[in-house]
Amino acid sequence: MQSDKSALLALGGRTTLFYVREINQRLRQQSSAEMTSNIVLKKTDFEKTNEYLPNQFNELEVIFNNQLAPLNDFQSVIVPNITAHETIDRLLERPNFSCPIVHPVTSVIAKLKSDGCDKIKLISSQYGMNSNYLNTYFTRNDIEVIVPNQEDQTFFEEFRKKVYDFRENSTDVNQYLSLLANYQQDNKIVVACTELSLMLPSATNNIYDMSRIQIDQAIVNNQ
Repeated sequence: MQSDKSALLALGGRTTLFYVREINQRLRQQSSAEMTSNIVLKKTDFEKTNEYLPNQFNELEVIFNNQLAPLNDFQSVIVPNITAHETIDRLLERPNFSCPIVHPVTSVIAKLKSDGCDKIKLISSQYGMNSNYLNTYFTRNDIEVIVPNQEDQTFFEEFRKKVYDFRENSTDVNQYLSLLANYQQDNKIVVACTELSLMLPSATNNIYDMSRIQIDQAIVNNQ
């Protein structure tokens, strides 16, 4: 029997708190604060998981299978790490694996298609901006992907690491927001990294925040 609850996998303290805060904020906005009890937090040893991210799949498939297999009966499952979904996609290809994942990439693509957007600038981790994983998803859906120059990519990578470690300062944040403001003039931007989402305002023109769109989809699934 399927539960009417949704599960949130705890992957990193700061990221998890961000997701919990955003979920609760949306539910309050919908005058549905009582629904917060339907989000169940599932603890994990993220430090161990993080040793193998982004693409040591032999280890990661075992870890995520063990974490996700017990959650099959939930209405939806939220994994607050964009890169982790490359491994989860591999698990979903197995005939014996079934988990109601709220997928951040397909959720943002649905939003882009609904808005008639066919070209984006992708802001992510250095791995995310240069691997085939995200690019393939977008191009298969007729969405052209451009990425920042190498200097800006290096900044985004170092900045996301600082955010993860609570080491960012106001100069870092201002430089990040300034780069995005410059990009926004001529681009639709997809931010595909949870640490970078943490430093975004809640609503920003021309920016599709993959983490917040994933959360929005999870709320819809839970109604």
